[in-house]
Amino acid sequence: MTFGSSYGQTFFVAIFNEEIRNAFELTHGEIGFYYSTATLLSAAVFVWAGGLVDTMSTSRISTIVILCLAGAGFLLSFSDTVVLLLAGFFGLRLAGQGMMTHVALTATAKAFRERRGTALSLVSLGFPIGQATLPIAGVLLIETIGWRTSWAVLSAALLVIILPLALTLLRAAPARAQSGNPKADAGPIKTEENDDSDHWTRARVLKDFSFYLLQPALLAMPIIGTGIIWNITLIADSKSWSLEVIAASLSGLALTQAVMTIVSGPIIDRFRALILLPLSLLPMTACLLILSYATAPFMVFPMMALLGMSFGMVLPVSVAMWAELYGTKHLGAIRSLTQALAVFGTALSPVLMGLMTDWGIQIETTALWLAAYAAIGIILALVVARTGRSALSTH
Repeated sequence: MTFGSSYGQTFFVAIFNEEIRNAFELTHGEIGFYYSTATLLSAAVFVWAGGLVDTMSTSRISTIVILCLAGAGFLLSFSDTVVLLLAGFFGLRLAGQGMMTHVALTATAKAFRERRGTALSLVSLGFPIGQATLPIAGVLLIETIGWRTSWAVLSAALLVIILPLALTLLRAAPARAQSGNPKADAGPIKTEENDDSDHWTRARVLKDFSFYLLQPALLAMPIIGTGIIWNITLIADSKSWSLEVIAASLSGLALTQAVMTIVSGPIIDRFRALILLPLSLLPMTACLLILSYATAPFMVFPMMALLGMSFGMVLPVSVAMWAELYGTKHLGAIRSLTQALAVFGTALSPVLMGLMTDWGIQIETTALWLAAYAAIGIILALVVARTGRSALSTH
């Protein structure tokens, strides 16, 4: 399911950008508006939909989500108006980027406790694998059968391959990953500062100050990462780097993301995920500094590699962190809120960076501002980690 979530990720949808613009006679700004609008709408619905993971069996919610994602792909394939295009984008973002990821990671976090970090890192390998393979497959499909038929074929693959595989694998999963029974969920990990083992509701979490202190760090990756990927051609133009070099660097991004995804799991199991959150943003901050100051074309490779390192660490760290702090009984509802904020960040980032470019602000200056924001997120996360103000020590 993490692999299949690529269908709704920006890096994959973007390869259809030009074909869709030509088909609907849209400008760059118009298609960006429709895409951002669909993303914002999906974030609003996700706040409700994400909580279904806590009440429905994983088999049932997985089936519904995969069917919805396939339906969105078919809708996009047959769309002939901008309204249907918007609906297709909405379905891809909600079911793909949102729920496919959410169901997979939340079910994994519920199923495992002692080796939760390792389990999350293994499950998260679907992200870099999809990033490394699906864009190439998509380009080949577009060149061979056109963009509309490509989406029909891709959607059929979800029904024929991903859905049966997901349901088959769930049969061998721990009961906590399948039942949807809150009583089977693992409680928060006890620490020296905390001997409480209850589960927090989303309403209770919203009253915890630490939750808000952690948000800048958690939102840094969706805002900055999406902004860099979406504006990759702008970066190439600004730096006079060829698109071929940029494309080659994306392979390095996928590789370092995969490596860090694997490595981060055992580290999470050994140390608290809360401690690793600020560390996960350091590579991305270095990436932004390279973007701001480097001019040589070869510097794009360490730049994207560093971004991949943060990509690989942030997601398993953040999921494990919420389970550590608040337990897993209401993890779906809690993550639906935080994931909705992240999706909002992915919608906001392209618009803001586009406006800054329109206002004459160079990408190098924008990168410095983003690096400053990442630094603030790191500092606030360190405050929570260093002072021991975990959520479970505040009530």
